[in-house]
Amino acid sequence: MSEFLPEQFDLPHGHELYIPEPYDMVGLLRQKMKVQMNRLPLIPKAIALAQGVPGDVVLAVMLPFDQSAGFSKAVGLINYGPHVSPDNPVPYLVLNGTLRPDLGEATTQYGLRPLNYQPYGLIGDHVAIASGDSVVLGGNAPTRASIQLGLFGPDKGNEHIDEQHATLSLSEDVSHEGVFTVEDHSTHGTRVITGVSPPQSLAP
Repeated sequence: MSEFLPEQFDLPHGHELYIPEPYDMVGLLRQKMKVQMNRLPLIPKAIALAQGVPGDVVLAVMLPFDQSAGFSKAVGLINYGPHVSPDNPVPYLVLNGTLRPDLGEATTQYGLRPLNYQPYGLIGDHVAIASGDSVVLGGNAPTRASIQLGLFGPDKGNEHIDEQHATLSLSEDVSHEGVFTVEDHSTHGTRVITGVSPPQSLAP
């Protein structure tokens, strides 16, 4: 965990996101973190549904605090379920308690989406991430991921997000032995909030 993070972060409590305790949080500044996929979800599907997310929120990537906007953007890694595929897609958006396939469907088990903000001009906001994929989060790079996640353009909350702020990667193995990697390249840092490790069984 970095000891040099500036005080420019804020947990998204009160900004359309509820994170139940317990959770783990690590600050990164030009560092890399690997998260084992066997951790308990940060926000279980039963709670996430009330926040418009039809899957387990595995972790949240917290971007730097924007003073003018008054909050830090949180991008979540969502697990929609191992059965999801191009032949068996699922809606990735819930509005007023209703799944909305007309607004878009996930075709991979995992995807990235905003957790505590709505990208400007977008209702469906989702970036698929399959095993072996990497996605760069950047504030001034007009990539599909940055646009879909509201990190490029007129959105509030982008003040301290670097052009290539962080790289998110999913390992080839997405079972419980797999890992999700967050690598920070920025000048203002990134925080990663995860669920806790599952309890270990003691040998008799």
